[in-house]
Amino acid sequence: MHTCPKVSIVVPIYGVEKYLRQCLDSILDQTLKDIEIILVDDGSKDGCPKIVDEYAAKDARIVPIHQPNGGYGKAVNHGLDVATGEYIGIVEPDDWIEPDMYEKLYSKAKEVNAEVVKANFYNVDKNNKRPSKVFESLYRKNSYFNIIEFPEILTLFASIWSAIYEKKWLIEKGIRMVEDVRPYEDSPFIGEVYAKAKNICLIPDAVYNYRTDASNSSTNAVKPSIVHYLTQKNRVRLSLINSNVYDDEVKERFWQSAYHGAKVFYNKPNNKFRRVYYNKMQEFFNEAFADGCTFKYLSGKDSKDFIFIAKKSYNMYCVRAFLNRVYSVEKKEDYHRVKFLGMKIHVKKDRFYRIIDSIVPKKSNKIAFLSNPDFSDNAKEYYEYLRKNHAEKYDLVWVCSNKNTMDNIPVEKKYYIHSYEGKKHLLNAQYIVSTWFHEIPYVNLKKHKYLQLWHGMPLKTLGFLEKDVSRRIYNAYKACGEFAHFFVSSDIFK
Repeated sequence: MHTCPKVSIVVPIYGVEKYLRQCLDSILDQTLKDIEIILVDDGSKDGCPKIVDEYAAKDARIVPIHQPNGGYGKAVNHGLDVATGEYIGIVEPDDWIEPDMYEKLYSKAKEVNAEVVKANFYNVDKNNKRPSKVFESLYRKNSYFNIIEFPEILTLFASIWSAIYEKKWLIEKGIRMVEDVRPYEDSPFIGEVYAKAKNICLIPDAVYNYRTDASNSSTNAVKPSIVHYLTQKNRVRLSLINSNVYDDEVKERFWQSAYHGAKVFYNKPNNKFRRVYYNKMQEFFNEAFADGCTFKYLSGKDSKDFIFIAKKSYNMYCVRAFLNRVYSVEKKEDYHRVKFLGMKIHVKKDRFYRIIDSIVPKKSNKIAFLSNPDFSDNAKEYYEYLRKNHAEKYDLVWVCSNKNTMDNIPVEKKYYIHSYEGKKHLLNAQYIVSTWFHEIPYVNLKKHKYLQLWHGMPLKTLGFLEKDVSRRIYNAYKACGEFAHFFVSSDIFK
């Protein structure tokens, strides 16, 4: 009695004679032997048709198909139509796979009864082979989900080839490759998969080798059809809407992915079609406002860029880009890289802000309280005194060093020290009241009136504590008993 193969592997082939043998050998070497290999020659004009027939003659699991050139989507669909396997896999003919790829994917699919199982992959060029870091950061251990439960999956690279799909489910949901617009047919395919799947599973193993420097890759090509990336991406959006899964979180993750993907193609070197692409991108981005997107998963810089693209002309965008090349500030962990007229100047972070602090005018009625919640009792008392007795005279703000414990500060105006608002309030406050024992970042204290309330400061001033080394605090407490706790609030003025 004949049983269907566990996995049917569809290989759409066009003009990849240079890589095809490596690809096919890696499929034949799979540890999962119960597979069907469907080679769809999409009208190749090189030696690919001959290689397809050669391999089909030596392995009965291979099903050779030769068709007139119709594009990637049509080739994959032809393979889907003749496939007899329980699950479907897709392999790009210029890539290759690890020996245990389909054994791992199939085993996990059966274990959790998943409609889709997706694995990590290697990005490969002539110098490096490295697993996808984005996939690693999103991997969910020992779980399966749908898109409502885990919308972050939309931010993954489409990578339809590092997965298997239950064939019966694909047929029931009517999921196929689009054929009317090409390239980038993989984008609406994976979008529809995510929109309709109830059980998606990820495995952390990198089992697929994705060749990033192949000359015929649609990702690398810069042709007039580059604008079709935006068309295909909008089809993903429409699939999500039509499948009734386009809730607020899915919407935000979709536009996060759409923005970054669109900018990758816009910024490609030697892109002669930027104006046309920009106009199409502008039209597409305006759909985000109709969707009510808040861009909460885009950085401040990226959300501003998104809005600028949606509202301003291509010429204005070019002027903006030119000005950014003339002058820009790139923020690093411990320094800022200032670029001006082609010159690059590295400025230590604190030095950079202290220069800015020397320029920013101070508001004579603003008092900024700076604290770590663990050492803030004195400051709270002083804050309450000012709020109750001098609220009409002073603008009181609280700048907190610990973002995770800001809820512990029972005041109205509170900001994280490393946020834009936190820096702004520190820089333009006439007065700074601090319970911090560290050096205060960003500010030049000579430009402010400064009150230090930390109860351990007298010990530090008397030499019991090394300057700005917090681990010595506890040694000082141990040496001096509880003496440090009995200093009153107005210990030190600077």
